[in-house]
Amino acid sequence: MSQSPMTLHLGSHPDRRDLAAVRSIMPLVLAIGIIASGNALLATTTSLSLALGHDSVEAVRVALTGYPLGFLIGCLTARSLISRNGHGRTFQGMAVLMACATALFFVVPDAMAWGALRLVNGFAMACAFTVAESWINLESGPRNRGSLLALYMVMSTLGMASGQSLINLGQPGDARLFIVAAAICLAAALPFAMHRRYHPAGRTHSAAGGAGEPDEQVSLATLLRTVPAVVVAAFQAGMANMNFAVLAPIYAAHTGHSAAVAAALVTCYSLGGFLIQLPMGWLSDRFDRSLILSGAAMTATASCLAIALFGGVSTPLLFALLLVYGAAGSVVYPVAIALAGQRFESRHIVSVSGRLLLVYAVGAVVAPAVCNELMARFEPGALFLLLGAAFLATALSSLAERMVGQRRARA
Repeated sequence: MSQSPMTLHLGSHPDRRDLAAVRSIMPLVLAIGIIASGNALLATTTSLSLALGHDSVEAVRVALTGYPLGFLIGCLTARSLISRNGHGRTFQGMAVLMACATALFFVVPDAMAWGALRLVNGFAMACAFTVAESWINLESGPRNRGSLLALYMVMSTLGMASGQSLINLGQPGDARLFIVAAAICLAAALPFAMHRRYHPAGRTHSAAGGAGEPDEQVSLATLLRTVPAVVVAAFQAGMANMNFAVLAPIYAAHTGHSAAVAAALVTCYSLGGFLIQLPMGWLSDRFDRSLILSGAAMTATASCLAIALFGGVSTPLLFALLLVYGAAGSVVYPVAIALAGQRFESRHIVSVSGRLLLVYAVGAVVAPAVCNELMARFEPGALFLLLGAAFLATALSSLAERMVGQRRARA
């Protein structure tokens, strides 16, 4: 895939190109960090309000399943929205939609209605993530794609962590926190308004009066034929990454740990991912991304196996293993996105990003019920055996895809 126009006109100094690339996506990553913070605060407040309320089990289930369903719908429709309105304006629209739906949680304190509102939240977040991931793949080139995606992941992690910490602004279940979350989501539209840049470098679209290259649809079958390892990695990442904050407390309860230990497990996992993102992004720009992907997945597989076998030996050992697991496991998805970005032409990138997020969302929907059933029927360590198997499948598929590519290159 050729370099983006942004990298072609900045001269021959790598540092200048890298700094220009970071500056070009700063409004985007700031907006992602802000909206991720609002969404995290909303999710935590919703869960606590439902836990403290007196709603029926069915109503609570509807409220909790609204978000993943909306996320799936958003993945299917984001490409058409971006093609019609552009990246920046689509993101701004989703930020406003997210803020309006979030504010209604304060007005309509009903669990069944919350299910519909969470569906809107999930839809908006899926579109926002599609905007971000496709924008970065379009903006970047072969030598900085991994680093820019790592920056995106770091900002997302910081946003989620800060949003969860804002729960301390009120009492558990305090409805006023919904207003705070709504204000944060609305603020996510500001970086684009202040920067006045609404699309990646070199990209225009009919909605803005331009004549840029049209986006083209890519089927899931085409993705599987072209980058099967990336599809496996996206499904695995949805299983492991999106649900760990939910699965860790269940694992802690099954192993007799306190709520404080459960929170510390999530912290260790997140800290490992936060510390490793930028170094691994830099490495993925300089070495074969297929090897980086398979190496990270194999390391995550080994750490999952170690947790399943020795996680109950001591709590400090469990924390250390989770730090390694978080570092290795969180690298898989951004490296996979970067790998997909280098295999497809720019006109396919928006569709590819949406499809991969769809696969990610399916993994996220499937994982909680399956993992909980395994822990209930067998040992708590079965959770990490399943996650490890998914990482192993990612590593093997990446190595197999690389071998096939090398064989074709020699032919």
